[in-house]
Amino acid sequence: MGMDSVELVMEVEKAFNISIPDRECEKVYTEGDFHHVVWKHVEGRRVGNCKSQSLFYKLRNGFQREFNISRNEVTTDSNVSDIFPEQNRRQIYYAFAERHVLHLPDLELTRPWYLFLNSFGIITIIGGLALSFVLVNFFDYSRWLFLLPLAGIIYTVLISDALDHKRIVIANTQMRGFIKCVLAKNLSALAHGAGMNRKEMEQVINILISEKSGVSLEEITPGKKFGDDLGMD
Repeated sequence: MGMDSVELVMEVEKAFNISIPDRECEKVYTEGDFHHVVWKHVEGRRVGNCKSQSLFYKLRNGFQREFNISRNEVTTDSNVSDIFPEQNRRQIYYAFAERHVLHLPDLELTRPWYLFLNSFGIITIIGGLALSFVLVNFFDYSRWLFLLPLAGIIYTVLISDALDHKRIVIANTQMRGFIKCVLAKNLSALAHGAGMNRKEMEQVINILISEKSGVSLEEITPGKKFGDDLGMD
């Protein structure tokens, strides 16, 4: 595994509360190799119970109590966006997480604001770089103009922070996918003293790889190489 994968290894070590020696990481080329290496370090703590199932029951009980819905209305195919009300969703969502001692997936911007933020970033950063290049190389302006893209980055970050209250979209709306993401964020606490099974371990690793590489979960399979297929050198 290359340097770009160091952060992934650190995330996995944190999630599973393990330490993977460098000599083992150097032998990892595919996702399947990574599964095998991580499993060697968590195998002694495995048990037969299913963490995702236990998490589903915990979330369902919480939804029943707080949103006054019946247990039959909460299934693995339910739409999580239908459970968390749209009005004041951000406050309700994070209050629910705090009360149930869970880290939930971050809420995202609505599509119009997402497009605005990305467009602003592209225009100010790439546009600033292009403008600096032209003015410095063709009109003999000061090289200090190459700081324009940096200013674009700073303004984009500031605007992103200012738009926090607009983040109300739940990315994984189907309960099944939502639970997988919650499991990945809370694995260490949920598995403490109880262990985990290999299928859940692989699901968590795949989610972390997807987040780091930008590759969709459906495309992440054991035979995929980190460098050639996932773009993680």
